[in-house]
Amino acid sequence: MAFSDGGVIYASGQPYWDNVLTNFFMQLLPDARNESSVLLGMIEKTGSTSVSGRYLVWPVLWGRNTGVGSVGYGGAIPDPGYRNSSTATALSRVGMATIMVDGDTIRHGKTDGGAYAEAVKLEYEGCIKDIMNDRARQVHNDGSGRIAECGVVGASSMTVVVNSSIEGASTTRAAGTLDVYFEKGMRVAFLLNDGTVRTPYTNQAAYVQDITVSGSTVTVSFGTSPTSGAVAFVTPPTAGDWIVRCSSDALTDRDDCAFKREIMGIGGIYQDVGTLNGLTASGASQQTGSYSDTSNVTTWFQGVVCSSNPWNQGIVLDSGGAGTRPLTEALMQQALSDAERINNANITALISSYPTYDSYVALLTPDKRYQNTTDLKGGHTTLSFNGLPYIKDRFHYQNSISFLALDQVQMAETAPLRPLTAEDVTTWNRAVNASGKPLDKYWRGWVWDDELIVKGVRNRAGARLVNLSA
Repeated sequence: MAFSDGGVIYASGQPYWDNVLTNFFMQLLPDARNESSVLLGMIEKTGSTSVSGRYLVWPVLWGRNTGVGSVGYGGAIPDPGYRNSSTATALSRVGMATIMVDGDTIRHGKTDGGAYAEAVKLEYEGCIKDIMNDRARQVHNDGSGRIAECGVVGASSMTVVVNSSIEGASTTRAAGTLDVYFEKGMRVAFLLNDGTVRTPYTNQAAYVQDITVSGSTVTVSFGTSPTSGAVAFVTPPTAGDWIVRCSSDALTDRDDCAFKREIMGIGGIYQDVGTLNGLTASGASQQTGSYSDTSNVTTWFQGVVCSSNPWNQGIVLDSGGAGTRPLTEALMQQALSDAERINNANITALISSYPTYDSYVALLTPDKRYQNTTDLKGGHTTLSFNGLPYIKDRFHYQNSISFLALDQVQMAETAPLRPLTAEDVTTWNRAVNASGKPLDKYWRGWVWDDELIVKGVRNRAGARLVNLSA
């Protein structure tokens, strides 16, 4: 029997397809972001100390009593000596984060039909994860705030290079590290190392648009909003400029960005010179600290001179300017032995990037022996060196291994992560526009205030093996 066109047809443009047939909405909400933060979790488990005041101050004893020695019969009794000491200082670092949701989204974005997930809950959880993610990066850095430095600058993009203060920076591979440090939509600022603010978009902060990797090179393009696409610089940054996170679109003051404001990390602890985190000399007699945004000298670590105090120099094993060298167990043993010999460091773990970790696995693989020829098992579940666990962290700089003695470090906490409120201020606040008109938008924030300190002695905090070829 022949029929003319009609009936219910499973095709676009047909009444049932367009108006009656629906989709089945899966109650799934996968998160594509990598939230791993290995070292941060290890440090926070070592405990924190509640602190307050302007500077954190504590004494460090060093030197030996000179009133000790052998003498001849009838010789003079040794003159009494004294133990020397220095004043160490640190400065608690403030972190903040905010979210904002408009009233229409709150009213319409209910679950069970209106949305996959309630907007405020999503923003809550996402913001807390983002805080932890950024802090996980910071604990591998040096407190300077540098995500990276500018390399070769183009019209709207640039190659980015590893923070030059990190030991072994010249042989540290950018790809696999800096492409993790940058994220699309991140708001950044460019500054000279003395705090002079660059204005690539005329008092407008820059937003990361795309991150591309070619070989060992990482190229980042920038624009004027999270979704603007690449926008040509009005005044291009210069090679060597610092790239830091920025808190404001209209950037005019270095206080509105992370320049020398991040917590100290192992990238600063494992240096044999001072750090560029703003801390200068401790007060000689008043037991206080000093801070300078514009200081560009690597003289001090925690307020104490490094050059004349070997105990205040991190233990670094480099190649002496000979470039990279392959990873060997002999080099690893030398780093471990130096840390123990120089000041009795209590190394508890080794940590590196994934490629360096894999390089060590490749070193061990030829030593594996298969006992059952019908069942050849590969891989491993744990990795160790001298009985110490060897772990990997995606934020660790490549081409190096850190030997951790975490009993020497501690988180000094002025304020734990808490809502950005005080006294009777409400948690949620109504937003206003530029002219002060109230909007149907609502924001809330969080604040934390702490610093990672070497509570013990710097050259007892571990060691760093650098200039490795992988």
